[in-house]
Amino acid sequence: MDDDYARIAEETAAAMEMVAQAAAHLAQQEVTWKSADGRITVRATSGTINGLDLAPAMPQRYDSATLGKMLAEALRAAQLKARKEFTEAFEESIPDRVKETARLIRESVRE
Repeated sequence: MDDDYARIAEETAAAMEMVAQAAAHLAQQEVTWKSADGRITVRATSGTINGLDLAPAMPQRYDSATLGKMLAEALRAAQLKARKEFTEAFEESIPDRVKETARLIRESVRE
């Protein structure tokens, strides 16, 4: 039985290293968000805004309060999109061994 636990621990540790590497890679993946009218484009990763592009007439077309609100909403939407895509890709990258180990741990805590 101890050999089984040792094997599971080793397999899980190796799988967790793969998960950590995948997370680091996924965190660098950039997404692009565009406003419905196409006038605002934001490039972001799960933790960073990398770029903000405005249609040329945007600053003159809106007063500063409206433009500020539009930009804040755009930045937030881009961050949410990046975070959602990161989370989905991260969940898919978790090896079955890690999922199984987590299940076994949860079950042992309940007992």
